[in-house]
Amino acid sequence: MSETETKGLAEKSLRTRPAGSLTETFHIPDFQRGYRWRREEVTTLLEDLNLHLKNHTHNDSVSPYYLQPIVVFRKPDGSFNLIDGQQRLTTLFIINKALLKRKEMEEKISETLAQQDIPYNNPLEDLQPLKYSIIYDTRTDSEDFLNNIAEKTIEEASEFPDFLYMWHAYQGAREWIDDNLKKKNLNLHKLASLLERDVKVIWYELPAHGDQWKKFSDLNIGKIPLTNSELIKALFLRDDNNLLEEYEKKTLVQQWDSIERELMDQDFWAFLTNEKMENYDTRIDLIFNIMSHKKSGSLDEYFTFRYFDEKLKSKEGKTVAAKAEWDDIYLQYLRLRDWYLEPDNELYHKIGFLVASGKNLQDIFENAKDKDQDEFKVYLDGEIRKVVALGDRRLEDLMYKDDKNKGDNRLISNILLLFNVMTLQQGGDNSRRYSFRRHKNVKGGWSLEHIHAQNSQGLNRAKEWKSWIQNHLPVLKRFLDFNRLNGDEDKVRRIEQMMSIMRIFIDNLEKNPKEGQLGARFEQIHEDFYKIYYDSLDTSYEDYKDSIANLALLGKDDNAALNNSVFSVKRDKILNRSEEGFVPFCTREVFLKAYNESDENEHFFFWGEKDRRNYLKKIKTVLADYLPSDKKDTEEQID
Repeated sequence: MSETETKGLAEKSLRTRPAGSLTETFHIPDFQRGYRWRREEVTTLLEDLNLHLKNHTHNDSVSPYYLQPIVVFRKPDGSFNLIDGQQRLTTLFIINKALLKRKEMEEKISETLAQQDIPYNNPLEDLQPLKYSIIYDTRTDSEDFLNNIAEKTIEEASEFPDFLYMWHAYQGAREWIDDNLKKKNLNLHKLASLLERDVKVIWYELPAHGDQWKKFSDLNIGKIPLTNSELIKALFLRDDNNLLEEYEKKTLVQQWDSIERELMDQDFWAFLTNEKMENYDTRIDLIFNIMSHKKSGSLDEYFTFRYFDEKLKSKEGKTVAAKAEWDDIYLQYLRLRDWYLEPDNELYHKIGFLVASGKNLQDIFENAKDKDQDEFKVYLDGEIRKVVALGDRRLEDLMYKDDKNKGDNRLISNILLLFNVMTLQQGGDNSRRYSFRRHKNVKGGWSLEHIHAQNSQGLNRAKEWKSWIQNHLPVLKRFLDFNRLNGDEDKVRRIEQMMSIMRIFIDNLEKNPKEGQLGARFEQIHEDFYKIYYDSLDTSYEDYKDSIANLALLGKDDNAALNNSVFSVKRDKILNRSEEGFVPFCTREVFLKAYNESDENEHFFFWGEKDRRNYLKKIKTVLADYLPSDKKDTEEQID
């Protein structure tokens, strides 16, 4: 057939049809993406339809509202493969279901008012269900789900990603209708009429000899933002090259769905990547990025699709190559899952740490291919050593610096993260795993908390002064009781006087909230408080304040709330954190003084020299396999 004849046939196949006139059965081929419209996109369509009603209604006549083309391919049984347009047709079907549910409510209103002899015209009295049906070939029960979506629960919808998107679309349509009725911003009768008679689809039927896959690819690459994984799925499932037998396609679809479901596990996802799950419409894209070695920041939007397309094209015997290629993809995915589920958690913790600290999982994945289990673990230990490498320095030489001068902050953070991870790994309880999910979602991100702080930097507002004093008065009261028990009358007198001064300061703030000269007064209170609270215990504060022995890992929001507080205040707040927050295990242990011997806790109010020494010793012990041996420590152990 010539190009002119083909064009002529195409033109005859191109026509407009009202949505209400469609009676066909539409099949969504395996090679297409699932339903992926979000609530926002559904409500945007409804807003646009409502605006069209207001702007294009003249003497009860509404101008047509045209949707983008619907591209179909007639099957031998008279039904149609829907090559392009399934998102729009499915959404219209869902909106119709939402209106039918509203019709039931309107009928009940009408019955109730009729009993009171109050006339009421049901605006949806003439509304009928749309007559076409939609079947997703990857899941034959999709037709039932769509037809009965009003009765489906979130639990039923959560079984498959397609169903979950459909369910949320339906709920979004219901909520939009209800909200706009309350605002008197919607004419139900006109909207129902528009959807049935005046929403027009541009119907384009492919010629019988047409290449469905090519048309699908031409329509979508560069035009409609399909994900790489959806195009890769089409590579395997298209039937023009007979790449797979039908039973093999069904197996592929089942395995594909199982990968998508398992990647919805947020803990599994956080183990694999530092990226947000919501950045991926199709989560299996992450797996293809890993396997195709796609570099972060790649500008080639369809890199992974082209990678697998070339792999299949470059091999002879395509049927065997396609099956072998998919089997390899699935086996490699199972390897990632096995790392996550390994019973003793060693691979989980080591790989999880490397990913969390910025190591590319693609590199880890590639290096695993030619190694047995023992060799792979040796490789991981070597990579971890690179992340926490000290060079020619000792651990105690690392120093925190402020935001303007980062100093060793990144290295210290990685060491403390590894300390937390390996503490749980070495604990002997395989049920205890470091939560990389909670770690990567901590509110505000991570920072280094000074375990003992002794300055008022950043406290320059009345509400900050008041908060500091209110937090420290209870601690001072406990310290007062402690000294009474020890019989230190001079200390008791000084503490009572300090507490009285602090209370008077708060009273003055409340009576005269203007800051005025109170800043200098607060500075004096702050200084006097530390003189009484610490006496001569911390004369060397400036020497150790920024060392790793005085630092713990904490979320930035928690850090901000605790800044400039004494050890005892911080301990109370950290140990009382709700389950909504996340305080790393070793940070809690620090404030419980768990690294001291029982007879070394006579000063439970302070973070003193013994505390710092024992904390540093514990870090070195737990991370002995990753930090260089300390010659001085070794000599002390020999002595």
